[in-house]
Order: sequence, then structure tokens, then C-alpha cells
Amino acid sequence: MKHLYKIITTSLILCGFGNAGAQLSSRIVAMQSDQSNGTTWEHADSTRYIFNPGNNNPGDAMTVSTMKDDSAIFLIYAASVYNPYYKHAYTYDAQGNLSEHLWLAFTAPNTWTNNEKDSYTYDANNNMLTQKAEQWDAPNNTWKNFYLEVRTYSGMNLVNDSNKYWDAANNDYYTTNAHSYTYSGDTVFHYFDTYDYPSQTWSHYSKNYSVYDANHNEIASEYFYWHSWLNDYRQSSLTSTTYDANNQATYSISKNWDTSTAGWVNAYQANYVYDVNNVLTNDSSDTWDTGTNSWVHATANSHIHNAANNTDTTIGLKWDVNNSIFVNDVRYTGTYNTYNQMTSSLTEHWDNAASMWAGANYDHRYKYYYELVNLAVASVHASQPQVVLYPSPASTFINLSVNWQDARPFTVSVVDMQGRVHMQFSERGSSSYKRTIPLTGLPAGNYTVLIRFGAVTAADRFTIIR
Repeated sequence: MKHLYKIITTSLILCGFGNAGAQLSSRIVAMQSDQSNGTTWEHADSTRYIFNPGNNNPGDAMTVSTMKDDSAIFLIYAASVYNPYYKHAYTYDAQGNLSEHLWLAFTAPNTWTNNEKDSYTYDANNNMLTQKAEQWDAPNNTWKNFYLEVRTYSGMNLVNDSNKYWDAANNDYYTTNAHSYTYSGDTVFHYFDTYDYPSQTWSHYSKNYSVYDANHNEIASEYFYWHSWLNDYRQSSLTSTTYDANNQATYSISKNWDTSTAGWVNAYQANYVYDVNNVLTNDSSDTWDTGTNSWVHATANSHIHNAANNTDTTIGLKWDVNNSIFVNDVRYTGTYNTYNQMTSSLTEHWDNAASMWAGANYDHRYKYYYELVNLAVASVHASQPQVVLYPSPASTFINLSVNWQDARPFTVSVVDMQGRVHMQFSERGSSSYKRTIPLTGLPAGNYTVLIRFGAVTAADRFTIIR
């Protein structure tokens, strides 16, 4: 396994096509990551993506989470060697929807064993109706029910989304929570309720609404949380966003509800600047100081692009309160191939003692490996999203940017590592989507942002530090 990536790199040279009319591109076949311990870089893990003959679906580092590969092998690095850990096998229906995802765990000696199986069903519009998860019962050599998600729609609009777990004692699923949505003009209302199984009672938890302009840009969103002692919802946060003529977000402001004054108090604001090609070049954020009733600088990011408008470098600055200046904080760098696909990425933080950029604890660097593929050959393909999530680590907010080939409704969920959904948004159809997600009330830890668009699910992770 030590020579895996040397072999892959060599295969790129050998992977040619004799057909002069072939529409050549490249797709990702492997990823490898290292993690910094603050002093040195250490190998962490790697993934190999496998395509069956006839599968010519494209994919790169930005769309790898939704790429329609047939299987993937995940390996972790230990004792100076890459060790197989998980294998994922995928099955698709005639419309290209993912119908089954099989997880296999590696067990000695050199054996893949069943671990978990996810099955999906869809309606005629390719909206996901159910996701059923089963876990492998090794002693009985059979699958056993574990989890079920059920969705209903009105046309293309999501109406209900419930989450259920299996109760073996009663031989039935029990509901843990449910999301419901209503639509009125350019406004989407979302309600989140939880279910207490022992008492078999529902309880309100939160609600929010989102308002969209004529171009399907979200211009306002407001959150409410249920307070049982009030027997009512109480306002929590409010976010407003403005856009330019190219539907690019230029300014966003978030406010929190002050119960003592029964009014809104500034919390966070962000500004975005673009060049003549509508490419983001700078963004900055400020937080509200309630003591002085004034804005205080927080972060400033500069995005440097190559001739193809790929982001070569992003330099993140943080505000030094003591000296009232911005100082270096984090740097993201990337390299690309001739197909404008990312081949490496690196996160580093500023080392004050050494006055240089260096890997800090939990910083990562990635390498991505590709093969040539003939796009002229027909293959099952679904619209692939490009997801950008920054900054990470984050503390007060996270910026989400999603670009699709098609404008269709989708949902965005913020989920913790235990699978609990903390926020969920049902969005109108838009091929370019941006949202600033406030992180107020979320504890430090790792989270996943899930974007679901019909048959396609994309995901990206971020970390909150306090």
C-alpha cells in the first residue's frame, strides 16, 4: 500500500484514448491526507475511488462527495503502512439515483464484512422519499433495521421530513423528530418538533422562516426557539443579506434577540468584494461589542486566483485587539491541473515565534489523483454540486456557497457527529446559492453540512472552536 499513489500517478500516463474525437477530461481516483501535530506532518488516511467498466461519470476534489463512483476504499495510516478500514459500494437506478449504499468493514485476515446498508426510494421527480439504514447482525448473519427517514412533497416542495429509529422490543419504528415546511409566496416556513417516545408526546423545538427575492436569493431569515414556560416561541436570531446585480452576496448582517429590552441587538456582519469576473476577492467580518455599542473587526480574507479564476491562495487575518491591527492567522493554498481540477490543498496557521506559515495542530494537507476519462461515452450522470464551506475552524458563523448545474429546490442541514440536526433549511431552486449560517448556541466540536438536491447528496465538514 505504500506505493499506491506512485502506481496511480503512473497510470495517468498510460491512460490514453486512440479516438481523435474523444471528449477527454479527467476524474479523481484517489485522495490522500496528512495531519499536522504542530511540529511535523503525519500521514492520516487515503481513499481510492473505483469505477466499473462503462462508468464514465466525471468528478474532482470539489464534487467527490457526490461523484457516482461504483465503490470506494478508505484506508487509515498506522505503523508505517496504509491499512484498509472501510469499503463503500454503490448501486444506482435507471435515473442515476443512488438506490443502495453498502458499508463494509475490514476484518482480519483480509476480509470485508457487512457493516451497514442504506437503501433509498424516490418519486417521479427524483425527490428522495425514504432512506432506510440497516446494520449487520453478525451472530444471526442477517440485516436488522436501524433508522428510517421519510419525506413527503407537494410537487417539488418538501413538506414533511421525519426521522425514525427501530424499536426491536416492539418490532416497529419510533419517531424522534420531524421537520415540516409551508410555503407562501417568496417565504418558506420551517418547523422542527421532537418526539418523546416513552411518553409518546410531541414537543416544539424551533421554527424559522426564509424570504427570497425574485432571483431566488435568500434576503432574510429569522429563528425562533420554543420555551415551555412561556408556552410559545421566542425570537432568537435574524439575518439579512443584500446582493448585487449578478446575484452575488455583498453584505450580510445577523442580530440576536435581547429579552431584557425586547429588541434586536447587532451580532455579526460580513462584507464581500468581487472582481470584474464576479470572482470573490475579499471578505471581512465584524462582531458587535455590546459594551461600546460598536462594531469590532474580527476577520479579513484575501482570495488570490490564477488565470482560470481558481483560488490559489486564501490568506485569513484576525483582528489584534491590543494593537488594533489585522495579523496573519490562517492560509489556504491549492494547486490545479490543466482541467482546472484541484490536485492539492494545504491549510497552515501563522507561527508567531518563527514568523512563518506552518502546520498547526489538526491542520491538514491533501493530494488528489486523477485519470483520463472519455466524456463522449454515455454514462449515468446527475447534476453535481460544487460546495464551498469556510472558515473552518469557525466560531461565530460559517459561510456556505453551493453551485449547481440545474436550479431545483434543495435542503441544507447542520448535523453534529451524533447525527442530531441542529438547523435545517428548505431552499427554493437556485443554481448559485450563498448563506451565512450563524453558529450562536452551538457548542465547540465537529459538524457536517448536508445539502440534498433530489437524488444528490453533498456534504462538507467544519469545526467550531470557542
